[in-house]
Amino acid sequence: MRIAIDASAANDAECHQWLDRILAKIEDRWHVWDLTDDREVEAIGTSTWCLDPGRQGVKVKEMLVAATKLGAWTLEPHERRLRVTAYPDAHDELAAETACRLAETPLEILVENRNSDGAFVRRIIEELDPDLDVLRKNPTEPIRFDSVGGKGQMAQEVRRRTGGPLSPRLVAVIDSDRKGSNDQESGQARALRRACQQGGLSCWVLAKREAENYLTQSLLAARPNTGADHRQRVAAWELRVPENLTAILPEILAGR
Repeated sequence: MRIAIDASAANDAECHQWLDRILAKIEDRWHVWDLTDDREVEAIGTSTWCLDPGRQGVKVKEMLVAATKLGAWTLEPHERRLRVTAYPDAHDELAAETACRLAETPLEILVENRNSDGAFVRRIIEELDPDLDVLRKNPTEPIRFDSVGGKGQMAQEVRRRTGGPLSPRLVAVIDSDRKGSNDQESGQARALRRACQQGGLSCWVLAKREAENYLTQSLLAARPNTGADHRQRVAAWELRVPENLTAILPEILAGR
């Protein structure tokens, strides 16, 4: 998330312990400190939270400088934004303790199967954005995968978790189950999309039939800087899911 800290919270001693914990999660790279307004940078720099003569103030100053430099370039891939304030009165504003609880909650990706589909999503993210390495290298688990026993229960799970005053840190990914390029996505996929839209959550319905359709053996085999283990995995996958169905069509016809 993009977390903005209001001067009202930074100057409230009762908020400082919660701001410290939020800052720890920013340092762990779970979130980014949104400091796009120069006036806010100055306000934080002169706050009681930052001017604390002990360890807390030193850490806040260091993080303030680092976050200001980062904000001058980009805050991607973080999209959700919240403001921590002593007097919340808008939908994207939270009191310090509530904001801290949310900031310490890992982002959950709801999939049909947390093992196979979770591995697929992790691999795609790593391939498309090598800089997003928090999935593999961060021991504090900023992102977790969850599943609820099948596609049919995913929409129900989304509805169970939404509807309250605070949107959960949850997104969903589901296979389309389309049998062809002109087919419509399955009813279960459409139900999940509707539930996510109603709950204000992001939902990705895969364009192809299922996750396995995205693993193309020719591209996997051509991947550079790989060793024997990678080649063995590609060979094993090729036995399980042939890239071209026509290659095994005679065997299918012979066995019917």
